[in-house]
Amino acid sequence: MMKKPLVSIVISTYNRANVLENAVLSALKQSYKNKEIIISDDCSGDHTKEIGQNLAKKYDNVKYFRNATNLKTAGNWKNAFFKYASGDYITVLNDDDEFLDDKFIEDSIELFCQKDIVCVFSNVLYKIYYEKLDFYEKKFSYEGFESLIDGKKLFFSDDFLHTDNGAIYKKDAILDLKLFEHTIHTLDVEMLYKLMLKGNFAYLPRATYLHNLDQECLGRANSKKFIDSLVASSWVKVVYEFYVDKFGKSKKIDEWFEKKAHRVWKSLLHLVEFDYEEYVDFVLKKIPLNSKIYLFGKGRNLNFLDRVIYEKREDIEVNKIQHKSSLKTISKNSYIVIGINDYIKTAEILFYLLEMGYKEKNILNILSYKKMVKN
Repeated sequence: MMKKPLVSIVISTYNRANVLENAVLSALKQSYKNKEIIISDDCSGDHTKEIGQNLAKKYDNVKYFRNATNLKTAGNWKNAFFKYASGDYITVLNDDDEFLDDKFIEDSIELFCQKDIVCVFSNVLYKIYYEKLDFYEKKFSYEGFESLIDGKKLFFSDDFLHTDNGAIYKKDAILDLKLFEHTIHTLDVEMLYKLMLKGNFAYLPRATYLHNLDQECLGRANSKKFIDSLVASSWVKVVYEFYVDKFGKSKKIDEWFEKKAHRVWKSLLHLVEFDYEEYVDFVLKKIPLNSKIYLFGKGRNLNFLDRVIYEKREDIEVNKIQHKSSLKTISKNSYIVIGINDYIKTAEILFYLLEMGYKEKNILNILSYKKMVKN
């Protein structure tokens, strides 16, 4: 009987000694026999080293590695994937997550053996904990994909793969993708999109992975607020440049870049909610007492902002506007507050107002990137 290929389960960790063992035990439960569990410790300062070494002593297929210095996420992943892992296939398990399906690897390898593919991905169950609340939200990441998908077709589609969780990669396919050379946060998304250019993907239509997102985890992405998150979204530019270098510049890839960048920026707008109250106060302080303002927005956002402004500043008279054409009839000295939850559309309204002669200092926005207008 032909020996099954070796699969590396990579657990990249840093100062998470309290959860590491649970992740390793979850990996050990995978029914697939020919596997190794790689703990890549990025020079933790807690007792991760002791936990990792003990697990490696206890289980033959658990291997513990420790970086001599702290390399951050990109450097740690690079070591884990290309220096520590020996498998023909690689899957990632976050140090605070767990597998939901014990046959995930076994069934994925079966797909690799049957089909000419470079990646198998599956549904991920997100478990989101909220601070000061005693409940959590569950949501699945993917549904409705075909079982076999042409990689380039997926690349140019509107579907948005966004995480390494619940996915397995063919190691040979990722060797020339120029991975982990940047400090951007979304290394997993960069890897997925570059991999789409190499071959076909297979979809395993069930939840195989539990991704825990507590307040600390959410805070890591959100603490730097919106502008730093835009830097994190630079994977779009990195993948665009990779494509151009490999296949040449074209209208198709330019359209892809514009569309993907728009979608990423839009998805990041929720980050301003973490200092939302503070920022609303900041905007309203710029409006003189007893002023009349024109609040431009749509639907629930418009009504919500109208209520918030009234609660904070009863002296302000709010006139709600939903149509761009109505802005032409307003005095150029008026205060315009833009309340659109869309980075690109907010920019369009901003430049439209400036072209019509509105004073830059009188144009304010609440829901989009707050430094868009210099005040």
